[in-house]
Amino acid sequence: MGIVCALACVGDVFVKDSSGRKREYLSSHSADVIVVGDDWAGRLDDLRDHCDVVYLPRTPDVSTAGIIRSIRDDLD
Repeated sequence: MGIVCALACVGDVFVKDSSGRKREYLSSHSADVIVVGDDWAGRLDDLRDHCDVVYLPRTPDVSTAGIIRSIRDDLD
């Protein structure tokens, strides 16, 4: 999150704790854009009435779960 927050074009970044509360989060943070991986393509289109929805392509052969596992293994 720190890297994204440091971008000059980013005003605020927040973590969603519950998938069922997306609209509430977007509203309470006055979000202009929600950005997610393209594996979610089309599944958040219903939020377009509230903000822009951007689906970014995933990096091939990179697994977030694998990176997290690797970091945890290094810490143990």
